[in-house]
Amino acid sequence: AKDYLKDFDLICSNALEYNPDRDPGDRLIRHRACFLKDTAYAIIKEEMDENFEQLCEEIQESRKKRGCSSSKYVPSYYHVMPKQNTTLQDKELDSECGDKMKSPPIPL
Repeated sequence: AKDYLKDFDLICSNALEYNPDRDPGDRLIRHRACFLKDTAYAIIKEEMDENFEQLCEEIQESRKKRGCSSSKYVPSYYHVMPKQNTTLQDKELDSECGDKMKSPPIPL
């Protein structure tokens, strides 16, 4: 959620930076950008489980430790650039991780 909220921060800061408070149109853009940011923060705070982000970070760290590539599991309609420096060892790790991922997911 941090990265998601950073996007809203960027939208708001860009609106404030590139639309100085000179006329009503600028004020409207600034107001809407800040309202969007505030709304996004409120929704995340209200709707997202408190442990969700921590769980996601733990999963990401676990995948890094195992050496699994997340791009292998991306749906076919997403186009992902292949890694330039893939070695035989990386491919073996990916295949090992792929075998582990074939078991059905456990609901939380």
